[in-house]
Amino acid sequence: MLLTLPPGIVPAATTEVLGAVLRHHAVLRARIDLDAGTFVIPEPDAGPAPALDEGPPGTGTSPEALAREVDELAARLDPSQGLMVRARSYPGNAGEPGRLLLVVHHLAVDGVSWRILLDDLAQAWNDVSRGRAPHLPPATTSFRSWAHALGRQASARTAELPLWEGILAAPDRLPAPAPDRLPAPASGPAGPLALGTVADARHLVRTLDGAHTRTLLTGAAERHGARVQDLMLTALARAVREWSGRDGVDFAAHVEGHGREQQIEDGADLSRTVGWFTSLYPVRLTATATERPGDTLARIRDHLARLPDSGIGYGLLRYAAQPPAGSPRGQADDPGAPLVAFNYLG
Repeated sequence: MLLTLPPGIVPAATTEVLGAVLRHHAVLRARIDLDAGTFVIPEPDAGPAPALDEGPPGTGTSPEALAREVDELAARLDPSQGLMVRARSYPGNAGEPGRLLLVVHHLAVDGVSWRILLDDLAQAWNDVSRGRAPHLPPATTSFRSWAHALGRQASARTAELPLWEGILAAPDRLPAPAPDRLPAPASGPAGPLALGTVADARHLVRTLDGAHTRTLLTGAAERHGARVQDLMLTALARAVREWSGRDGVDFAAHVEGHGREQQIEDGADLSRTVGWFTSLYPVRLTATATERPGDTLARIRDHLARLPDSGIGYGLLRYAAQPPAGSPRGQADDPGAPLVAFNYLG
């Protein structure tokens, strides 16, 4: 995140503001060792001091230079040592305000977290600029408390198992396209294109104009009494059906959610909690060549509405619940997992 620094702020004050925010939000100083499976949050004064260095003037306005700066700071993150945040300031140039580049490891931040951090940075500077020690509003539910709540929830959701097993039993993992619909072979020494490999990944970006965006986000949603996610998953199902060249498809797709399903625990309030909250759960998508789009939408919308608590129980059962004796724990690379992933968070 590239921020505009307030007029008159000096590096020492910027460091004080950053330090206050890092001490206030536990996950920003967490030590996470993925190999050992440990997640340790030290006391506020035991974590690394915020490191703020200065970049060349004007870098914050050059996209190419900024991209290099981001890469450099990201390479210096180290969750195992509690180095979750890197910061670099840039003096203003030719009347432009100064900038502050914050690079935070994804293990410690999500989209909601950024909004919390921006508010807290502003509040901390408001206090510091008035000669006061920064005083930030607390998180009602801490990240630690939420983690324990998820553990309690996992053991209480075994009744959902048949639902998720039924979704994963969809007959088509990835509906094979007709031969004439396969991509053309890649040229060069890599040889023919192998579907599903990272080396041969392709990216397709499309930008909708205002008229089409309004039709999708408001007009179609209101007309069909559906959420935008319902519409997009319907489009995905129909696109896969058309791509396959078959009369019908029935497959499971992984959907990512924001994971802040605080309704599952009485009294939980995550509106002030910084961290990476996420969920991943399968949905079952079907489409046929003969049905109208509205029919596909109605079926998928009803299916999604039946998923309890926006699907958060799937991950709890898969990774946090105690498995039956003799059964293996679920793994992310399970050969039965969906091959199609969908991510729409607004």
